[in-house]
Amino acid sequence: MYVANVLFEDEEVTDIEREYLEKYAAYLEEIPATKEEEIEDLYEKAVKGDEKAQARLATIYMKLVVKAVKEMKQTEVFIGDLIQAGNIGVILGLEKITDTKTAHKVIMEQVRKSIGEEIC
Repeated sequence: MYVANVLFEDEEVTDIEREYLEKYAAYLEEIPATKEEEIEDLYEKAVKGDEKAQARLATIYMKLVVKAVKEMKQTEVFIGDLIQAGNIGVILGLEKITDTKTAHKVIMEQVRKSIGEEIC
């Protein structure tokens, strides 16, 4: 399972967090793989305000949110709250993108910002 492999390695998580992550991992495993060409096409459409493209990108970025949470994890904050903050960050980032070249950077900056705000 993706989330289990990313977050459980050498990490201390509570039993409640482990249960949450197992359920979240099962959900993420259902997300179809994406080719780079599809992502570029989705960025182009998202910049133009296409809500379906934005929704698909938000789903694709859910796995990247997990990676960002691992980098920023604090034991004082429930891991599920950090993941949800990151997912909100994706949505906020999608609203800020103005071109395809910087889209990924803008989205991930907002993800990290949202996770950081949840930690503070």
